[in-house]
Amino acid sequence: HLFSLTRRETFEYIKHRLSLAGAKEEIFTPDALEAVYVYSKGTPRLINLTCDSALLSAYVLDAKVINDDIIREVIKERSLERFTEFKEEGLDVLTK
Repeated sequence: HLFSLTRRETFEYIKHRLSLAGAKEEIFTPDALEAVYVYSKGTPRLINLTCDSALLSAYVLDAKVINDDIIREVIKERSLERFTEFKEEGLDVLTK
């Protein structure tokens, strides 16, 4: 069981994973990193899912930098997916 990361640990974790993947420059703006932390509450699985989706969105948008607007869009899409899953299971609630 993994524990939640602090804000600083979250930022370092994202930067570390990007460097392992070969990133040479900053890809996430400070506001984007903050948005990932606030949404994920430092949960590594949510950090990974959010960042992976943001990287894919940036690729589709041909964006060289991921800002908080891209993170917000990713979060919105993830929330809609979760809502759809609950609706399909007969649960009519939107969780946060």
